[in-house]
Amino acid sequence: MQDYKIRIDGSDGKTCRVTIDGPAGVNETWENVPRALESFLAVLNGTATNDAKDPLVQEGELLYYNYGKHVR
Repeated sequence: MQDYKIRIDGSDGKTCRVTIDGPAGVNETWENVPRALESFLAVLNGTATNDAKDPLVQEGELLYYNYGKHVR
């Protein structure tokens, strides 16, 4: 990730905004990312689900994150 800059800004104690700026105008902003490490990594690695009705979310086994709403 040479030439990329990553910023983590806080909106509150439980979530943060992650901004990734890269070369050639490659930029992403992730809003309301959980600060808890496992959840933070699940969101950024794409292993959280976008389906709030997933049974694993309901059981607390899988993290729900609304990628469509929170990633620009």
